Amino acid sequence: MIQITLPDSAQIHGAPVRGAEIAARSGDANADTALAIRIDGVLRDLANLIEQDAHVEVEAEALRRTCSPESLPPVEGRSKDKEQLAEAAAG
Repeated sequence: MIQITLPDSAQIHGAPVRGAEIAARSGDANADTALAIRIDGVLRDLANLIEQDAHVEVEAEALRRTCSPESLPPVEGRSKDKEQLAEAAAG
């Protein structure tokens, strides 16, 4: 069993789970606009597979408003460059 601890709740999963699924199940108002997740403090792509217990935060609108191509934080597990990420964030 994998325990995902969110800021105000927890989820138990019987198998590895992707960040997008955690965001969708979080009940957080930002889940629909999620851009990334933080796993144990490290910014990761929503497609990242979580295979062990972790503390997770959903990153959404606040991240969208603060990102510019020059200031985007690195996102582990994503091969797109900063310009492509900025275009995706702009919607």
